[in-house]
Amino acid sequence: MILVLDDDGFHLNVVKEAFPHKKIMHFTDSIGFLNAVKHSKNLELAVIDLWIERNDIPQEKFVGQNPKIEGILVAERLRKINKKVPVVLSTRFATHEIFVRAKYLNVIPVEIPEDAAIGVTKLRELFPELVGKNLSDLFKKFREVGFVTNSPRMLEVLEQAYRWKDIDEPLLITGETGTGKDTLAKAIHKLSSRKDKPFINFVISAYPKDNLHAKLFGVKDRSFTGVKGTPGVLESVGKGTLVLNEIGDLSTDAQIELLQVIEERIFYRMADNTPKKFQGRFILLTHKNLEQMVQSGEFRKDLYRRIMGFHIEIPPLRERREDIPELIEYFAPELNFTGSAIDFLMNNYDFPENVGSLYKIVKLLQSQLQDRNTVTLDDVLKVTSQTHNQPDETYKNGTDDLAKLVLNYLLSNDLTLKDFEKMVIKRAYDRFGYTWRKETWGKLGISRTTFYRKRLL
Repeated sequence: MILVLDDDGFHLNVVKEAFPHKKIMHFTDSIGFLNAVKHSKNLELAVIDLWIERNDIPQEKFVGQNPKIEGILVAERLRKINKKVPVVLSTRFATHEIFVRAKYLNVIPVEIPEDAAIGVTKLRELFPELVGKNLSDLFKKFREVGFVTNSPRMLEVLEQAYRWKDIDEPLLITGETGTGKDTLAKAIHKLSSRKDKPFINFVISAYPKDNLHAKLFGVKDRSFTGVKGTPGVLESVGKGTLVLNEIGDLSTDAQIELLQVIEERIFYRMADNTPKKFQGRFILLTHKNLEQMVQSGEFRKDLYRRIMGFHIEIPPLRERREDIPELIEYFAPELNFTGSAIDFLMNNYDFPENVGSLYKIVKLLQSQLQDRNTVTLDDVLKVTSQTHNQPDETYKNGTDDLAKLVLNYLLSNDLTLKDFEKMVIKRAYDRFGYTWRKETWGKLGISRTTFYRKRLL
């Protein structure tokens, strides 16, 4: 179901041509449109004209008094009813203020000109999933540029990423370490109109605070004795994509400067008063909880609000386990996993570093299997213990040496034997999951009851 609000039917015709297989409802009054939003159970898209003016409809059927901004007022009401449905605001006569308000509402401002064919193309590019194509086409597009998934849980992520691939506004991608934020950022760049322009992944934490400014903004020629002028990444990226990796590591002073670049799209080299124009687009990545950082004062509220308009969160691998076979095939197509081996990874392993953990496991298997390509459960158990930094092989047959190692560890870290037991239980839980079996928890010499009791301590 697609709902359209406009005063003359122009947008209705554009939407009909763009999505001929979809059910579409048209409204010329705001209140009727909002009532339909409230009662629609399968709403897929809402298209709103910014300027709504009908002299033949009573004023009480509209949200505001000014027809020129009626559309944005309707969008604000809509978001109180439905926070997730995609919304397009046709903005041929929009001001900067309208664009800012639309961004905060997670509404996509689109200029649909009088040439209906251009509007049809824009809508189809924004919402390819509504054209009637198989959903697998979207997964295929991203796989071709290096982002592998086949999980329904990831469908919304890919739809957002594809819809926003060409926006000039900052795009924020969040998620736990190893979920694929870097890979998704590069995929978005490769699918965008900037694909032939530079792509720079700038890791903020890789540079000390006193050197970060120069790396970002550049240095004026001969600004210091013996220093040759060099461009920063804001300049080097040109019209391409600049990824600011781990934006949560940026100091508060640098956050102010970044906000100015985003707002004004100009910057200055160090010791230079000549402004330079930022021509690229930002993709910002972080594994940190920025909302909590705002509350603690570590991250500026104004910058947070500015970058949250276009936000993608990648779920952890444990919440999309159906991606595991797909990723294994992508990393190592030559490996054949037995049923028990794949079952262990699908059901009994938590992947603490998400896709990064799976990648390490696959690479260890490739290096250790030698001439074999069949992966057994024993093979998987062996490499998962290695990725969890279990004691070295030399200690397996040396109980005394192992005891000394444990004792030294406890004493040096001011830990008790009870603390150590908790760590062992946690490690075992990470490795085997919560299901008690003789071949897993039984090896520790504890019963199911003991396991559950100790797990809850």
